[in-house]
Amino acid sequence: MLSSPEHMAHMYHTEADTARQAASLLLGCFRWFVLVSLSLAAAFKLFTVLWISHSSAPFLASAEPVLAFLFGVPVPLGAVMLLEALGEAIVVGLLLRSDLRTQMAITAFVSTLFLLYHLLLAQIGYHGPCPCFGDVYRYLGLSVPTVNAITLCVALVMGIGSYGWFMVEWLKQRSSVPGQRT
Repeated sequence: MLSSPEHMAHMYHTEADTARQAASLLLGCFRWFVLVSLSLAAAFKLFTVLWISHSSAPFLASAEPVLAFLFGVPVPLGAVMLLEALGEAIVVGLLLRSDLRTQMAITAFVSTLFLLYHLLLAQIGYHGPCPCFGDVYRYLGLSVPTVNAITLCVALVMGIGSYGWFMVEWLKQRSSVPGQRT
């Protein structure tokens, strides 16, 4: 049975609406993932420094590995974690108050910093736990390789999601320009 042109147009319109809704849902999930990840990272750091510091004293007093490598100065990890938690809280606040394009730009920037940090940890041969989530991993029963994999995956998802969004927006813009080949 052949469909009328009106019926075909309605079917196409419905499929396009469904695709837009799915993309909107995926984008919403990604934005919440970023907010929850950054909020948890900040909370875990604060929890480590402020509440479980008695059992984490050696961890907090140790030198932050990347800063020690780059500048040759042993900066206590606890102090760095407090500053990072403050920075992550500020980023969450900015994300909550920004438009979508700004949110994606901030997420891309932060994920790039996280990925560079992980690359530097690998470059200097650091095999300890990534301080990204503080010392809480011990209380969650996670091994060092597991916590390092989780933090790297979070950074990768944030990077792929934000840079992917910019790529899709660029492709949309390019395809909407008259006379431009795609």
